[in-house]
Parts: sequence; C-alpha cells; structure tokens
Amino acid sequence: MVKKFQKYAPAGLVIGLVAAAAALILRISTGQLTLTAKILIGVAILGMILFVALDPQSILDSFKGRRARYSSNATILTLAVIGILVIVNLFIYNNNVSWDLTEDKVNTLRTESLEILQNLEVPVYAQAFYSSSTSTDSADALLSNFKRNSNGMFEYEFIDPYQNPVIANQAGITRDQTVVLTSGDQSEQLSYLSEENLLNGIVKLQNPETTVVYVLTGHGEDNFFESSDFSMINLREALEAKNYAIETLNLVSSPVIPEDAQAIIIAAPQILLDESEVELIGEYLDQGGALVLFSEPPFLTQVDTAETDPLWEYLQTNWGLVMSNNLVIDLSIDPVELAVADQYAEHAITDAVQGYITFYPTAHSVDFETVTGVSANDLIMTSSQSWAETDVNAIMDGQVSPEEADTMGPINLATAFENVSTGARVVVVGDSDFASDSYIQAYGNRDLAVSIVDWASSNENLISLTPAESTSRVLVAPTKGIQLAIILGGLVGLPLLIAAIGIIVGIRRKRTG
Repeated sequence: MVKKFQKYAPAGLVIGLVAAAAALILRISTGQLTLTAKILIGVAILGMILFVALDPQSILDSFKGRRARYSSNATILTLAVIGILVIVNLFIYNNNVSWDLTEDKVNTLRTESLEILQNLEVPVYAQAFYSSSTSTDSADALLSNFKRNSNGMFEYEFIDPYQNPVIANQAGITRDQTVVLTSGDQSEQLSYLSEENLLNGIVKLQNPETTVVYVLTGHGEDNFFESSDFSMINLREALEAKNYAIETLNLVSSPVIPEDAQAIIIAAPQILLDESEVELIGEYLDQGGALVLFSEPPFLTQVDTAETDPLWEYLQTNWGLVMSNNLVIDLSIDPVELAVADQYAEHAITDAVQGYITFYPTAHSVDFETVTGVSANDLIMTSSQSWAETDVNAIMDGQVSPEEADTMGPINLATAFENVSTGARVVVVGDSDFASDSYIQAYGNRDLAVSIVDWASSNENLISLTPAESTSRVLVAPTKGIQLAIILGGLVGLPLLIAAIGIIVGIRRKRTG
C-alpha cells in the first residue's frame, strides 16, 4: 500500500521545506511567532512526516553504502545550515528583532511614537475587540510594533466581542474593531485604530487631566443626570469614562461662566436663551472657549418661531452659522423624518464614524457663510434622496413632498467652526435626539457625540505625527517592440540558451570520456 503512494513522497518533502522556509521568513519579518507562522511550522512537520512515511527506504539507503559516503558531506553541510538558521532564529526571538524592508518604511513607527514608547512610566494594556469576521492583520502589526518598542510597558490581546460578551459589555463596546486602552484606573476607548490615535490614547493615559464641561440648564434642555424621555445620561457616562467632569450651568441664577469650563453644551433648549446669557457665552468664546449646540427644529420646541433667537443671531453674525426652521425628510426611510447620514467630510470629528451610518430622528439643516477669521467645515451629509421641508403645516399633517422652496439633498446636518485667532471652537448639530439615551447606542451615534465634545474641548489630539514621506510611482507600459522582445526572450531565447548549455556540457563530457 505504501509503495502505491511512494511517488508522492517528494511532494511531501518539497511542501515541508517550502513551509519551513516561509515560517522562518515570516518570523524574521514580523519579529514574533504569529499564528500564520505556527500553521506553517505544522505544515512543515506534516510534510516531513509524509515524506518519511511514504518512502522510508530512501532514508535507510542514505545511511549505508556508496551513496552514504558521497552524501555525507552534503548531509553535514545541510545540518550546519539548519543549525545556523536555528541559532539565528533563537537570537531573533530572544532579542525581538525585525526589519522593515519597504522603501518608504511604512512599517516603521514615527520618531514621536518611538520617543514616547521608550519613555513610558506606567504600563498600558490594550484590548482589541475584533470579531472573527474581521481581519486583525493590520491591527496586530501596529500593536505588535508598539509592544516591540515599549521596553515591556505595552501589552495587548485580541478579544472576540461575540464570544466574550461579558468582557465586551464591561468595556462598553458597542461596535466591532474597537480598542480599549487601560492604565491603572484610567481607560481610553479608540473607535478606529491608527498610529496617531493609539499614541494619543497612550499620552492621555500617561498624563490624565480632568476636562471640565458644563451643560446649560434652565431652558428645558435634555437632562444629563436624571432619566427622562430626552435624557443624555449615556453620553455623560461615556465622557466621564474618558476623564471628563460634567457640571451644570445656569446663567440665570448664576450669571458667570466658571474659569475651568473647557466647553459648554447646550442640548435642545425648549425656550429661547436671554440676550444677557448669550452675551456671557459670547465673552466666553472671545477668550478661546468652546460651545457645542445640539439644536432641534424650532417648530418642535416651545419657541415662538416669530421671535428672533438671540443665540442663532449671535452665531450667525460672529461665526457665520445659518440655520433654518425646517425638517429633513427622506421618503426612502421609515419613518420619513428620520435623517440618515453616511457621508462625512474629512475632519477630526468624523474620523470616528467614517464607514458607519449615523441617524437623526428630527433634524434640520445647518449651513454657514464665510466670516473673516473663522474657519468652517460641513461635517455630515444626508443622502441625495432627502430634502429640507419648510412647510410646517404639511409636516404636521403628514403630507410632505419636495417643493421649489425646499432645499434638495444632500443636506448638511452639522458644522464645526474655529476662530483662527483665539482658538475658540463651536460645533452645531441640527438634531439633539441622536445623542439622547434613546438613540445614542445605535450605529455610530455614540462615537460621533463623544468625538464632537472631544474636538470642541481641544481634547482630540495631543500629538500630531510627522507625515510619512511616500514615493510616487508611475507604471509606464513598455512599447510593442519591448513587449515582443520580452515574449521572444522568455519563450524562445531562454529555452535555446538552456539547450545550448546542455549540448556544450554533453560534448565536453563525451570528449573527456
């Protein structure tokens, strides 16, 4: 039975040697014994076993007679080479060495990253929550690179959130491919993984500072501390997990903004702010403060739409904000007043939700006009099938259709402003429900809400990495003449050369007897 399959023995040997070589190359290039390398080692062992099992006689023959004498030198040389490779591999394993062979060093950490990692004072542990349906290759490469350069101060592990739901719930995981960094009793959650994001998370953990944010009260705003139909307790807890302190601020009873306020949140006021309150907010922003406004369509609040909104007027005059009393409608969605967005501008706020949808139960449009000294960026766009409905009566009657007075989609739902002189920041979103307890856990809503507060309070990036230099390459197609030369050289020239060499060697052997 064995002789029947003896002819397949060399295949086992070849497979084993190729797998062994591949495992060694992978081990050297990655600097660690990855799962792929382990699988290749297993394949190599199985290949060798298959070779011995199918052709044991060849092994026995190699140790006796003339064949053994002639092959002894080759055997010794082979064992020497294997020994050298084993020693080199052990040296690499013990010294954690790897080489980046790419021209642009795309697998090498930036100088800033290396300096911070080599001077870590407190150990950092990363939990990467990746399901079995997503690839971990790029994440593993980056995390292992951080570990390799941290002098033992950075460790990580991959966790499948579906197979380990208890751990995922304890970590507050709401979506796949989330990384949680922990250092001591502090933690930092990364919605997307990159060298810059990972480094900034580590820096925040090494230097924990409380960010104080005040939420305005006294106008029927959404509640951050007590459960209700429009509470934002989940958002508060998510911010507190990132070392934020959330405090209340009532500018009517106490007409002063605390000096430690790094941002103010106004979430869906049901009545208009007084002009004196807006003046205080304006003075605060003139000093480099930050404001986050989660706004609702006025006709859905208790605001008399015939009155002038002092806050809207201030933001339009000083920041260029343009908001309208409309409601975004999309007939492809049920219910139609649910605005869905999957288009985002390139901005630090939207980095967290690129590739995810976010939705806004009752939203109105947000636009801007150019104001000297203020930079503005649209952030979130609805689909082209949506429009901003201005007929309030039609909305109330449930009979909506796009008309000439309406703005057709895509509709912008959020804008970020920054004063280039003072550094003051303002973010306005044409909906507040997306961040409420009822909707914040859906899709990318939570990440967006947290990212908005991060950016407004200048807490998004502590370190900006030096951009990597890249080499641009252009593939120039060879001319027809060169293509013909390549084909003839490969199909005709090379075989003729081999044949000629064979003939010459044959003639010389004949002459020498």
